[in-house]
Amino acid sequence: MIAGFKVAIALAVVGAVVGEFVGSRSGLGYYMLLATGNFDTPLVFACVACLTVMGIALFYTVGLLELALARWNRAARLAQSGEAAGAFGS
Repeated sequence: MIAGFKVAIALAVVGAVVGEFVGSRSGLGYYMLLATGNFDTPLVFACVACLTVMGIALFYTVGLLELALARWNRAARLAQSGEAAGAFGS
């Protein structure tokens, strides 16, 4: 279930931007569309950087939620593999 949340949170960021492309007067998607039409490349890259940071932060937030809610799962994986996992498992 948590794996589905990890995939969904990344797609939710993309969906929000597409929604702002279609019908919005504010938001990062709107500003990206406006900047693309005005050939304002630095603004486009700034929006993409903000969206990237937002997506990564939300993904790792779900990873922390997974650690908090499913400690038993991480312990079982460590016992099975016999090696230490990374910060969010591997």
